[in-house]
Amino acid sequence: MSVKPQMSPDSQPYWDGFEEGRVRLPECTACGHVHLPPGPVCPKCFGPDLRWIDASGKGTISTFVVVRRAYFPDFEPPYPVVQAQLAEGPRMTGLMNAADIDRLVIGARVEIDFARAPNGMTLPYFRLIDA
Repeated sequence: MSVKPQMSPDSQPYWDGFEEGRVRLPECTACGHVHLPPGPVCPKCFGPDLRWIDASGKGTISTFVVVRRAYFPDFEPPYPVVQAQLAEGPRMTGLMNAADIDRLVIGARVEIDFARAPNGMTLPYFRLIDA
């Protein structure tokens, strides 16, 4: 069994962006708030008019965990799961290369790369940016 995310019409541009090698984020046209997860309205002002912007793909680690048990057959432990504060504002959660486990610290700078997952989807993976 392969793990796949739940997609909806509100989140489809987000997932489609990964296939194009881009991080796309919803931005409220009323207040300018950029947010995740994608939804039908702005979570700040509840405005219904959103547009999609291309994010820089850069951020800072706000928290992380190293998974050391096999919960899913597609992911061989150990593997880090990172939450990064993106330059555009929202926090995004994703996988990181296991080779970086010993170098993970909160506050480290990261950038998003893309890779084909075992389930056939293109997904974002964080990588450390050397200072």
